[in-house]
Amino acid sequence: MLRDVFICFSKARPGEAKVALALKDALEQHGLYAFEYEDWSWVATGSTGSDPAVDRNTLAEMLGTCSVVVLISPHEGSASSGVQMEIAELRRNEAPVILLHWSPGGWHPLLDPPELEGLNIIWSLQGTSSRGN
Repeated sequence: MLRDVFICFSKARPGEAKVALALKDALEQHGLYAFEYEDWSWVATGSTGSDPAVDRNTLAEMLGTCSVVVLISPHEGSASSGVQMEIAELRRNEAPVILLHWSPGGWHPLLDPPELEGLNIIWSLQGTSSRGN
């Protein structure tokens, strides 16, 4: 399944999920389509137990076949383990990345080197919001 955009965000954080959904809807109005986390299984084939292995091959294929990746940074705290894994894969495959960050507190430590080192950032946007979500 080919898509134009892969959007990296922490699904459990409502603010990030809201932005990702709005972006996906806007892209579709222009005839562009984004992967959804429901498009693939995070669990690698044959993986069992309480801490199953992630299907990194499928993730690499998805990131490698889309035109651009949008990375929505966390408002606060660390990126989720899933987003951290996606960032690590982005370093390996050098996919073009659009970095999006907004927060009531301004710039986030996740966005400072060395966290961004090795990413192919082609454009970024920073905003300050009046609300924390």
